[in-house]
Amino acid sequence: MRRYYNDTISEKAFLPKMESKRFSDRLIQFQYLKKEGLQRSHYLLDMGCGWLRAGHLFIRYLEASHYYGIDKETAALDAGCAGMCLLELENKYPQLYLCEGEMDFELPAPPCGYDFAIAQSVFTHMAPEVVEKCLTNVLSVMKPGGKFFATFFEHPEHKLSERHRNRHLEYSRAMYPSEYFSDLAKKIGVSQFEYRGTFGHANNQRMLLFVK
Repeated sequence: MRRYYNDTISEKAFLPKMESKRFSDRLIQFQYLKKEGLQRSHYLLDMGCGWLRAGHLFIRYLEASHYYGIDKETAALDAGCAGMCLLELENKYPQLYLCEGEMDFELPAPPCGYDFAIAQSVFTHMAPEVVEKCLTNVLSVMKPGGKFFATFFEHPEHKLSERHRNRHLEYSRAMYPSEYFSDLAKKIGVSQFEYRGTFGHANNQRMLLFVK
């Protein structure tokens, strides 16, 4: 895991994102966390932040340096950096990090820990052992009582598809029964677990809540 920022990327890397349907969907994440109590003074960890589709909203809303975004795709972070320049958000000093491997979850954290964390469309591409590693490490950098929201594709049985092509990226689609996460929460020892179900996601993902 290493700190990442690129201020040499043209805004052209970001402009096509603004025209995509997924850009308008970014409000779902932002509004959901605000309803759950996210305040400007809180620290937020955004796992799989991508090109900061929702990240730009969180960065603008939170106090400076209170947003931490992590992704494994350099191109996505480059587009996010271009967007920050275009939207004049550099003075909010978001903390961006590049994940250097599928099991690289040595997570950065503010001294006080995170109040909130979100992983939208992250567990949807992870095998069980990676999900467990991710969940364990995220909770380790949360404040006591901190809330970690994560989405997944629900299916009666665990299924991990063959790798597919999605534009220029290869990925696997993972599906899980909700019981897998409730059992995992007990194994790890979270103080509270909730299956939240549907939340308006375009691809019908389900929401989970883990409380440290």
